[in-house]
Amino acid sequence: MMRFFSWIRSLFSGSAPAAESDPDRFDLFLPSERMIYSYFDGKEVVHRDPIVLHRKVTEVGQELAVDIKASDNKLSNKIAAEGHKGTIEKVKKIFGVTAYEESKGEGLTEAELLALLDHFLTYCQLVKKNSNPLSTSSTATSPSTVPSPAGPSPTTSSSDSGSTDSGGTISAPTSSPSASA
Repeated sequence: MMRFFSWIRSLFSGSAPAAESDPDRFDLFLPSERMIYSYFDGKEVVHRDPIVLHRKVTEVGQELAVDIKASDNKLSNKIAAEGHKGTIEKVKKIFGVTAYEESKGEGLTEAELLALLDHFLTYCQLVKKNSNPLSTSSTATSPSTVPSPAGPSPTTSSSDSGSTDSGGTISAPTSSPSASA
């Protein structure tokens, strides 16, 4: 009831209701909660959806990992150069940036491209580590498996229904050796 009066009062006073600043509200998405990844592309600061960028990284993830590993090859300069070149090309494609051109003064250097990839991967880890999933009550979800009773079933049967046992009671199954381990 107080929220309602606060909301009515805010309509006339021009201030935001106190409920909008309540961090426990899940019915209002605030602009401050937006998770937009921003980076300098050699020309301007661009803002991208980090999920789309992450998807692009994972699409070439295996190849990128191979190129990064090859670029660290201590035995062959040729393999290292090919790996470095492959890494640079994949990073340019992922982030939609161009290589640095001295004549234009635009684009990112190879060191900046590698730093951008490293920065984005660090950003992803921090977001994952600090994410605050929506809290759900334990009663709202049901367990995925139904717990089995510890003792014999309380149900008795008066008909055989395919059973050859005429005793009418159901005994608890014996546990297998692997179940007790």
